Parts: sequence; structure tokens; C-alpha cells
Amino acid sequence: MRKCKCGRQIWPRFNSTIYPTSCPACQYEATIKVQRKKPSKQKGERATPVPWRDKTTDAMIIHVQRKIVNPYIRERDNECYHWKSISDNGRISDAGHYYSVGAKVGLRFCVQNIHGQSKSGNSHMFKGGDLINYRIGLVKRYGEGYVKELDRLAMLSEGIKSLDRYNVILIAETYLYLRKERIWVFRHEEFEKYKMELIKRIKL
Repeated sequence: MRKCKCGRQIWPRFNSTIYPTSCPACQYEATIKVQRKKPSKQKGERATPVPWRDKTTDAMIIHVQRKIVNPYIRERDNECYHWKSISDNGRISDAGHYYSVGAKVGLRFCVQNIHGQSKSGNSHMFKGGDLINYRIGLVKRYGEGYVKELDRLAMLSEGIKSLDRYNVILIAETYLYLRKERIWVFRHEEFEKYKMELIKRIKL
């Protein structure tokens, strides 16, 4: 009977002509060493990044807001209004909603409801969103009719409690297209036209 390098006896395998070269204890230790060398994944960690379309609906909505919609709004208003916030003329750092996401879920991604704001103008800690000056800024830039149109959109969105996943994807793709082509849109109606054109051209 053979002996392992550790000094233990090596027993032949049952019903096998192949004789082991090491004892069971050494084989086990060798297996553990190999496993330790492999990088371990943390809980919930994926091997590759997950595309935003594959996220859960709630996670996708947050991603679309932060990574797609808000950057478009900031870039649009920085270029068109020389980095001036809609509500206080401070330097644009945020994309702020006139009608809040909590109050009007249906207007969360509405291009007419989101404009570049300064950090203090958009913060509830400072001016609570600064809605009075926000409205003044909207009228000054776009006219009274623009704000009345936004108010009408808010009324039409009454009762909407959640966003349709498919429509969120359409909206996100439209914003991505507009930003890529550097097309700056300020009215909901105009945005919808681009969205409908995009539906015909891309496979979603």
C-alpha cells in the first residue's frame, strides 16, 4: 500500500484501476486552497453590470430620473440660460420639479415640469423648492400661457399613482436621443412628438 507525502496511507479507490496519489485529507486541503483563491462575490453582487432596462420598475424609475432625465435638463438649461437657475438665478446644480414627484407622479418625467435649479433653490432645507419664485421664473422665461399649460397637465395627471414600465422606457429612450442629438425641448407636447417618432424607428 502506498503512502502519501504527509505519511498517511493511501487506500485504493473502490472499483477503480486508478490509484490515488494523495490521501483524502490532503485532497480536501488542496480543494479548500483552490476555493480560497477564487474571488468571492458579495451578497447580491452580479458578475456583470445590469442594464437599466433590466432593473425592477422602481429601481429603473430612480435610475431614469437621476442618470437620464436630470442630466438632460441641467445640460439644456445650462446651455440655453447660461447656468442660471429658474427660481433664483443661482448657478444650476440640480434639476428641480415645479409640481413635486410626490404630489404629481404623472409629471415626474414631464419636460415642462423640470428645470435647472441651484442647490439652495431646490432644497427643502433652504427654500422648500422656492415655488413662488419658480413660477415667476417660468412666466418670465416662457410666458403665462406656458405655466397655465403646465397647470392643465397637472389636472390631467390627477389620480395617477404609478408609472407604466413600458412608458418609462419610451420616455428614457426619448431623453437619451434628444441629449445625444442636442435637441433642447421645453414643452410636453413637443416631447411627445419626438417620443412617437422614436417608437416608429427603434425596437423596444
